[in-house]
Amino acid sequence: MRFVLDTNILIKAFNNQSPDCIALVWRFYGDSNLGIVFDSGECIIEKEYRQNLQHNEMYQKWLVSLSGCQISYTSGKLNKKVKNTLEKLGFHEPSDQVFVAVALNSDKNLVSEDSDYGKGNEVRANCPEKQEVLKYMTECLGLNVMDSIKGLNFIRQSDT
Repeated sequence: MRFVLDTNILIKAFNNQSPDCIALVWRFYGDSNLGIVFDSGECIIEKEYRQNLQHNEMYQKWLVSLSGCQISYTSGKLNKKVKNTLEKLGFHEPSDQVFVAVALNSDKNLVSEDSDYGKGNEVRANCPEKQEVLKYMTECLGLNVMDSIKGLNFIRQSDT
């Protein structure tokens, strides 16, 4: 099972800001049934991870531990119709669109606590505009968009 992990999940995990993010990220360690997905081509996701965590030794060790069969690559390009719809809904950040495209082109699992996805603890995550984005992603695109707690529970349920 492959996942797209938003950068904010890794930042919270590797900077010890969220026990739920820490638990989620460490589920991947040594579990060949779980993997993460990056965009091929421009490597936007890897660049964003590196930009935010390049000096974090624990992140570096975690990433190296996944380097074998747990990292895969797929297209980070959205088709025009999806891109236009997301932009009309206010989801216009190019890097966020790459995360969505990679999820769509893999196992459709995306973990984020970013309010732009309608997730996280920020008040604006629950505003109608952000919830419309989340609804479109889940109901129309079939994505499984989860925060760290739901992601962890999803993995635990798949273990049984």
